[in-house]
Amino acid sequence: MSERNEQTAAPHRAARASHAALAFMLPVLLLAPFANKAFNFDDPCFVWVAQQIRQAPFDFFGFVVDQGYKQTPMYAFNHNPPGVSYYLAFLSLFFGWEEVPLHLGVNLFAGMAGAGVYLLASRLCARPLLTALTAILTPAFLVSASSLMTD
Repeated sequence: MSERNEQTAAPHRAARASHAALAFMLPVLLLAPFANKAFNFDDPCFVWVAQQIRQAPFDFFGFVVDQGYKQTPMYAFNHNPPGVSYYLAFLSLFFGWEEVPLHLGVNLFAGMAGAGVYLLASRLCARPLLTALTAILTPAFLVSASSLMTD
């Protein structure tokens, strides 16, 4: 590579890194005020599976859920892979089962999604930061990212 190309590539790399960092941090910061949101919808299912993982790591669906009108095995109730619950179980080792640390921990996935959209868009279009911001600033993304569910 010529000296001139190296001189122009360095600022481009720095801008690209700062844009990727912005795409990562923006959803994390926007979701932080909602970290104290109570568990709702199917969030407790993921927490219950995480609690089961802490007790029996290889039997993650090995318990029964009381639906108020019948008892249902968790494997019949929850049709999601246990990856997020393993992550929640790991977080609980350090922070317990409170809403705030679990929501903040899951917010990192929203940040990774933002950075991932930016990096993919940087290969496919001329305005990757605008593309990433358009993706992460949609209500559907932010509402889904504010839960513990795998949505």
